Amino acid sequence: MRAKELLDKKIEEVMKGREEVISVKPEDSVQKAIELLNGKISGLPVVDDEDYLVGVVSNMDILRELSSDPERLKELKVKDVMSTYTIISLSPHSTVRDAIMLMTKHCVHRIFVINLEDEKKVEMRAGRGLRPTSVYKLLGVFSASDVVRLLS
Repeated sequence: MRAKELLDKKIEEVMKGREEVISVKPEDSVQKAIELLNGKISGLPVVDDEDYLVGVVSNMDILRELSSDPERLKELKVKDVMSTYTIISLSPHSTVRDAIMLMTKHCVHRIFVINLEDEKKVEMRAGRGLRPTSVYKLLGVFSASDVVRLLS
């Protein structure tokens, strides 16, 4: 398949037949997140009990906390270290080209694929307070590694 055809493929086509998304819940321990990250992936989606995407926890989020207070790591929950403002997402109807453009624009390694028609309003942590925001049902994760696999 030519590169242009690959770039024009819909994300939903590329994700067909994929395994279940590895994710964590806000109340999970940071230790659980570390075990799931295990050096093979650099970040995990954080979902609520209904699989709505509420955040992301990355190696860097954990390292930041580790550098400030390593002893506290044992008692931390994912909600204590996750990011809620850097969630870059797209629809399954978007193309591989769209995903690549978003990854390069935002300097991220992964894009969360969400169902824009399945929205829920929640209060999210923002600075010292909470802010109302919309969250969407997580369908999958599309990463830079997926692009490389497609091109090989």
